[in-house]
Amino acid sequence: MRRIWRFLTQISSFAVVAALAAAVHPQSELSNNPKSAPSILQTSKVNQRPTGKLVSTAQLETYKKLLGDAADDPILLNNLGVRYAHAKRFSEAAGLIEKAVALAPKTAPILVNLAVIDINLGNFESAAELFERVIAVDPASERVNAMLCDTYTNALQHSKAVKCFEKRPKTSKMDPVSTANFSLSLMELGETKRATRMLKEANAASPNNPGIMNGLGIALYKMKHYSESAGVFSRLVQLTPDHPQFRFNLAVSQMAASNRTAAIEQYNILKRSDPDLARSVYTMLVQDKLVNVGNK
Repeated sequence: MRRIWRFLTQISSFAVVAALAAAVHPQSELSNNPKSAPSILQTSKVNQRPTGKLVSTAQLETYKKLLGDAADDPILLNNLGVRYAHAKRFSEAAGLIEKAVALAPKTAPILVNLAVIDINLGNFESAAELFERVIAVDPASERVNAMLCDTYTNALQHSKAVKCFEKRPKTSKMDPVSTANFSLSLMELGETKRATRMLKEANAASPNNPGIMNGLGIALYKMKHYSESAGVFSRLVQLTPDHPQFRFNLAVSQMAASNRTAAIEQYNILKRSDPDLARSVYTMLVQDKLVNVGNK
């Protein structure tokens, strides 16, 4: 089998679950904890889209009018930016909160908000720098330290990520998101055995977590335990049948395990759900002479 592991879908993070927070407590509706759905990384990066209270265009215009002459007030700029972010208008949110940061460069909640916006825009390097600035102001913040570690993985700064994760207190239980990110960074640095041990322990504790299972399947594949890897991805596909990236991983691991029939079955499903991934599988099938060229 050729070196096809690089095609495996990776989770460069189900990472950085961060709340957009208002900079003032009285407006409590702005300080929420939006749920974050797992996002899948096929190649290198992922756009996290924290969901929250949606805001209508009419409401946004009202808030802009309320801002009025206080356009140089960092708290009001931040809070309006939060509302734009909740409306998923991230570029406009970034512009407002950038102004707030310029006016209040050491206000931690505003810096965190801009970092979260950058994550939504895929600007992970910038988000990491912002979290670093927050740590400089509030080095004891476990929440921000956790987000920084996850963001390093997103930014493909794997050496920094591993050092960051290793510095986290031993008494602080690592959630599945961070465990998946930590293991991915370890694998990228060649510490696959350590990552595998970590993922097996995490999978035993949280047996149905998609991020942990996907990471474990990748780790087993990299260790050339192809049949075991395919078994993990098979269970993952059963749990989350609507994620074509997991089917892609299953097909790749099945090919590595020389299970032709099963690999072709996943290829046929991917043709309907994700033609691009299906074409990648087809190319690998042809290269390994598992199917005839005419079998499209």
